[in-house]
Amino acid sequence: MKFNVKIKGFENQTVEVLTDRFFTRTKLFINGEEAPKGAKRGEILLRRKNGKEISARWIWQFPDIPKLMVGEETIDIVAPMKWYEWGWCVLPVMLIWAGYGWRGYILGTILAVIGIVLNLQIFRRNSKFLSRYGLTMAVTLALSTIYSLVAAVFFVTA
Repeated sequence: MKFNVKIKGFENQTVEVLTDRFFTRTKLFINGEEAPKGAKRGEILLRRKNGKEISARWIWQFPDIPKLMVGEETIDIVAPMKWYEWGWCVLPVMLIWAGYGWRGYILGTILAVIGIVLNLQIFRRNSKFLSRYGLTMAVTLALSTIYSLVAAVFFVTA
């Protein structure tokens, strides 16, 4: 996902954050070029139009999109989700307690984590109310069906 960010001192520049991959880091782009790394771990150097450099770093909020700390200012890349949106996105966590002993807990945990991450990505990508809630419900129902099918085939003994 690509988000435009407004940072003080960078008003006439295009600042974008790219964050939509499972196994790659979040990247910050200024005028289409990736911002260079700083000397410290996790540090990003930003250069203003006047030539002054300022340090930035990510504030991680797994599994949600991180915040950006530029100097002493914390910038929200996206608006924080409301409590009921979080509640809706974590509905797949119920799969953990669906039963079938320790094997069911392991399967439920794996599917729940996948479902929560997918639901959060859907909520961040889609702006329309019905598409967000409809797609996340479809993901939750699909994972519940997968859990039931796998459990029926592998965990139920006759």
